[in-house]
Amino acid sequence: MTDQIARASAIILHIENLADHARETRGKSEALLLRAAVVDAIRHRGLTPAFAAEITGLDPAVVAAWVQHYEDD
Repeated sequence: MTDQIARASAIILHIENLADHARETRGKSEALLLRAAVVDAIRHRGLTPAFAAEITGLDPAVVAAWVQHYEDD
């Protein structure tokens, strides 16, 4: 469990950093930044959609739809 907490902390920090960077450089809305950060963490950092939903407080169906949208593109 401690490993999961450390991993979640690192992913949350990654999401926050990505959102900060995107806000500064592109001016995107926070909702779009959260979506991009969550999908990036799932696709490139090994986060599962269920765990992403848990740590962000999002509905698991919403997270799954985001991932599916990016897989379809």
